[in-house]
Amino acid sequence: MTPEDITTQIAIQQEIDRLRAELRERMPANPAAYGSRVFSQTDEDGIISRIMLILGIDPAQSTFLEIGVGNGLVCNTHWLALQGARGVWLEGHSVNCAFIEAELPNLLRSGQSRLDLASEFVTLDSVPILIETVCRRLDTRAPDFFSIDIDGNDAAIATAALRHFQPKIICIEYNSKFPPPVSLCVPYDDARRWARDDFYGASLQFIVRAFGEQYDLVCCNLAGVNAFFVRADINRLAENDPAALYMPPRYELARLKTGFPAKFHWLRERLETEEHHRDSDTAAELPEI
Repeated sequence: MTPEDITTQIAIQQEIDRLRAELRERMPANPAAYGSRVFSQTDEDGIISRIMLILGIDPAQSTFLEIGVGNGLVCNTHWLALQGARGVWLEGHSVNCAFIEAELPNLLRSGQSRLDLASEFVTLDSVPILIETVCRRLDTRAPDFFSIDIDGNDAAIATAALRHFQPKIICIEYNSKFPPPVSLCVPYDDARRWARDDFYGASLQFIVRAFGEQYDLVCCNLAGVNAFFVRADINRLAENDPAALYMPPRYELARLKTGFPAKFHWLRERLETEEHHRDSDTAAELPEI
């Protein structure tokens, strides 16, 4: 890195440290005060871990569905998968899916791996079958974690999905340009794609109202990208006021580098090791002829 890059990185880290310290003093139970990044875009990995800790969920034994994983390297469930969680990645762009399949050969879509990949652009019409399939694959209608980031129809798709399953934790992208109590959402459109402007998604207040009493808002990440909800019947976090938990757009925080570039080597090695152990166990159980 150039001296200018190093200076920028130091400044971003200092700003993150300042924001976390301020949040811990003002709202010490807020999971965003304990955020950190392993494979997520900013601090989502640490927030997910903190919420699971509070709810008594073991990440290594957890289940998840993530809609919109990109190329899988930077997403909200890569770290969970590496820890041992079972889940489904759903991605609508064929180029991204081809990359993931090339990086994790013979491990996906086999019915044996604990990580499945589905290549599908989700619409309201496809939601019921999609969720039914995911629930059968995970053997539960209450997966521990559900993440959605599709740059547009997030609120509509998530709300429709919640008619068919009851995840414990939800992470959903919101349009942080509009603070509470402003309630706005782009009209649903099957063909919607982000035009890289401010006309996308839904405001935090809109999502809170859309989820209703079934889910409580528990935090937003420092960058103002994702909001986190917990199912109301299991929630142990008292604060759920959108105005208090709202985070404004701080997209520059995503520019912080955390170590060397992410690759699939760690996840591939773990999945291959598990596959080898499964094959060995199966061979050992076969009767002699």
